Amino acid sequence: MASSAAASAAEELAALSLAAPASLASLLPLLHPAASAAQLRTAHLALAQLAGLSFSTAPTPLATPGPQERIGAEEGRVLRDALASSAAERLAALRALGILAGLAPDVLLPLLATLLPSLLDAGSAPDHAALLIAAFLSTLASHAAARAALREHQAVGEWCDGWLDTAELGGGGKQEASTKDIALLAGLARVKLGPAAAPTAPPALQEEEIGSAEAKAEAKLRAQEKRNREKEAQREWERKEVEELRASLLALAKARLLLSHSHKEAAAESKPTQEEAGLPFDEEIKHATFMAALEALAHLSAHMKQAIVSDAPLLERLCSPSLLGSSVSRRPVFPQRLGAAASGAPSSSYEADPTRPASRTADGAALYALASILCALVAPPPILSAQEAQLAALRAKASNVALAPREDAAAAEARALKVLAAGGAATLVRLVAHSTESKATQEACASAFLGLAAPQTRASRAQIAREGGAKALLALCSLASSSSSASSEAQEEQRATLALLPMQALARLCISLPTPALFNAPAAPLRPLARLFLDALASPLQRFEACLALTNLASLPGLAGDVAKASHEGVSVEQALRERIVAAHRMERRAAVELLCNLAQDEQVRAIWSGEVEDEAVAQGSTSATTTAAPAATASAAPAAAAKGRLHVLLALCAPSTSSSDEHDGDEQADAEQGTATESTLQTRLAASGALATLLSSPSACSRLLSLRASSLAILARLLEPTVEPRERAGARVRTLEEEESEKQEKQAREKERLAEAHDAQSAGEAQMEHVRRDLRLRAAAAMGCVAQYTAWLRQGGGSDGGAGEAQQQQQQLRHMQAKLGAAAWLEALRQRQAEKGDVGAMCHEALGLFASVGVQ
Repeated sequence: MASSAAASAAEELAALSLAAPASLASLLPLLHPAASAAQLRTAHLALAQLAGLSFSTAPTPLATPGPQERIGAEEGRVLRDALASSAAERLAALRALGILAGLAPDVLLPLLATLLPSLLDAGSAPDHAALLIAAFLSTLASHAAARAALREHQAVGEWCDGWLDTAELGGGGKQEASTKDIALLAGLARVKLGPAAAPTAPPALQEEEIGSAEAKAEAKLRAQEKRNREKEAQREWERKEVEELRASLLALAKARLLLSHSHKEAAAESKPTQEEAGLPFDEEIKHATFMAALEALAHLSAHMKQAIVSDAPLLERLCSPSLLGSSVSRRPVFPQRLGAAASGAPSSSYEADPTRPASRTADGAALYALASILCALVAPPPILSAQEAQLAALRAKASNVALAPREDAAAAEARALKVLAAGGAATLVRLVAHSTESKATQEACASAFLGLAAPQTRASRAQIAREGGAKALLALCSLASSSSSASSEAQEEQRATLALLPMQALARLCISLPTPALFNAPAAPLRPLARLFLDALASPLQRFEACLALTNLASLPGLAGDVAKASHEGVSVEQALRERIVAAHRMERRAAVELLCNLAQDEQVRAIWSGEVEDEAVAQGSTSATTTAAPAATASAAPAAAAKGRLHVLLALCAPSTSSSDEHDGDEQADAEQGTATESTLQTRLAASGALATLLSSPSACSRLLSLRASSLAILARLLEPTVEPRERAGARVRTLEEEESEKQEKQAREKERLAEAHDAQSAGEAQMEHVRRDLRLRAAAAMGCVAQYTAWLRQGGGSDGGAGEAQQQQQQLRHMQAKLGAAAWLEALRQRQAEKGDVGAMCHEALGLFASVGVQ
């Protein structure tokens, strides 16, 4: 085996070092059906050089001489003579054409006009020659310039249609199998070329006359109506033709895949004799038909998703481990036990020999084709914004075509569940394990995983994880994060957007399943989830799902600080939350507040959001030299105001809201996936009140909270007892116009809160609402208790040096605090709830006692 491998390598090196490419006539003997695999490799490399390609690092056209100069009239004559010669010469010429069509289709364009008649004449019988001709046309039709050239020759389409018709008639035996293989490749070429041209006018319309010369206006109108009917009839005729073509191609592709057990056909299937074809040629034919079936399904899966998914035998075959052979099956590391080979168990990796074709990895084109099929089958329908839907309708109207009906999201989820039940997740895991060098295959696998994870059911996502999907997605995230070269800025942005797909799929698994159950190290998905949350190219839905996944991750012991510090492009998760809690969309805002509630368990995050870090910065600035004191104070004013503003936002989020103007900001995708504008704000209020209660354990946060207006503090009072009202200031006083307008707006805001509270109660249900109200009261009582402890701490001289001036200032602050808390109805709410049984009543009673101890009554 080693000597044969060395000889093969020597032949390849000899072909690579050819000073002058061999002539086409001298290469044809290397392409005969009986040629060895080494001869075929040599012929491939020589034909590449003949076409003007270099394989030093990657296929690139040589500067001089050009391809047209190397393959011209003489080579065309050699090919025509070979096509008209013996069967072996004909097959060698067709092999050469197939290789050139895949390597450099442009070099064949000048020869098409003279070669096509000979090719079509040679492909009239159901033999290997016709199959290679169909494969050549299919390969050539994959390129735009060649496809346009083939469309100019009507005989090509008629030849393809003829084989499709022959396959439908059937025959029986080996000849029928060969006919179906030829029809499969011919049908694939026909799909790429497009349907045949419709008749100029249907027979029913040809009998209609335009009209008399006297009634010109009426005749002109009838002529226009006739043209419109003719166009409509032509479109209908083409639509039916396309549907029939796709249905025929689907049946042929299914038949091909169900007959094959791997890249190598089952032993029971008939094989050509050695005189008709050698082993390499036999494998080439089988590989061509197998790849044609996969490519056909890749084309059809975009238009016939439901038909493919509803075909259980075909779907099971696509997801079968044996479809791409043992090279894609996961093999054990240790050698096989005795008798394991006979039982069909996967061979050991010890037995893999890279010099043997059977031991090499699966064909990259087959991997990509299968990944593309699965991606299309589970793809969700595009969710368009109002502007995009309007543009689509205008384009359809301008093209005078009917707008395609939009698929229901439930139908897409049903397809995903069927693919998952057939083993789609396990198939994708195998593809990921063998596609580390193909970006296109990785992106298709990531999109397919995202579609499989679309159904929001714990059972379906758990099945993805059980079959290795979580670890495969983590590997895809790592590969997507690696640097990639792009030729333009637009391509770089597109590649960066596609890199987020496996991260989004991973986020969906982390939302529904506990992270310790997915990975041995719970922090493993932190980096991809943080990038999805922070990436500027992420959509609102992707940011929302990443936020939910990070919230679950931050709830694990010891991980809140790691989640807060996780960063991307210089921005940490904690820093991004400062803007996300005021996001335009309600659900994104809610997810951000819930994440903050978990992150607030970390001491550093709590110090930042409570204002302790800013107070420390101010204290350090006040001890600086006189020349630097003023700049330090100026610099600290802005952050201090920012901390107060963030606490104010959290307090505002504790109140029920009926505002829907921020819910319809043109992002229909977020609305469709996350909820409507009328969704309850209960979860946001719970998270915001929990975060606020946690932060108020710091004196810095209490000081900033008490600096807010009484109308803002009244939110906590109504959170504890919704029926309380802010207390009017005693005695007669003169109000300014600004004060009257402010009071009017506050009354309107309270009325809106009552309506929102009623809506929350209606949407949640009485039983759930009672449970939520109890939780809200508990958080409000805890927050008020923290403020009461802060007042007691102040009364005891907390934070002062004990000077007479500072003591007097604290007494004045307490009197001001008493007036503000009274106006905010805090004490009234606490009194109404102190008799409640349980923790809420105990907290209210304790808070009232602390307030009374400092004279706040």
